[in-house]
Amino acid sequence: MPVLENWEALDSLLAMKIIYRADRKAGSRIYERTKYIYCAMR
Repeated sequence: MPVLENWEALDSLLAMKIIYRADRKAGSRIYERTKYIYCAMR
């Protein structure tokens, strides 16, 4: 896997963590949705 793709994946994972922590009440739903979007982009 090229280095650029590794960094993009890392950025996406960090973004998901930030989103998850930003709103703990709806966090799991937001995280799941973001995870599916991220998986669909790969």
